[in-house]
Amino acid sequence: FAELASSHPQCLDFKPPFKPPRPLTFCVQYSNFGCCDAGRDAALLERYYRISEHFGQATYNACASHLQSLLCQECSPYAAHLYDAEDPSTPERTVPGLCQDYCIQVWQDCRSMFHYFTPDKELLALENNRVKFCRYLSLDDTDYCFPHLLTNEHLNQDLGLVTADSEGCLQLCLVEIANGL
Repeated sequence: FAELASSHPQCLDFKPPFKPPRPLTFCVQYSNFGCCDAGRDAALLERYYRISEHFGQATYNACASHLQSLLCQECSPYAAHLYDAEDPSTPERTVPGLCQDYCIQVWQDCRSMFHYFTPDKELLALENNRVKFCRYLSLDDTDYCFPHLLTNEHLNQDLGLVTADSEGCLQLCLVEIANGL
């Protein structure tokens, strides 16, 4: 039971993921279920353009898809986990948690893009040390690291499904509104 309770989708605002009223045009992979509406999707696209305008052609060719993937993790149904947002003892992340193999690839090809992606001075100071850079971007719970969480069967089975019991009662998400009553 504890394992089931810990693997829950959650947005950065701690609300549950949803199906946006209109399909997304930038983070299209989250058009059916995620944490962004069309307005947030448009803001991420604008940020993509602001960052990528600093790229030369070679960097753009190597890094544009990584940049889009990283930006769109704000729309992931597991955004709160990717950004380690549910733990108040950890500082707020500006870059989603990356799986080791993907981090190495991004570091090798695109580490210079992080100067435009994040204001995190601690991360930027690690730019020339792959091991420390990727350790900094890792998550304690590797089930949620990007991009492996996209193919994690345990996390993705039944994701976004609304289920009903034999009497037609739907499962609900409850929101805690008071503590210790």
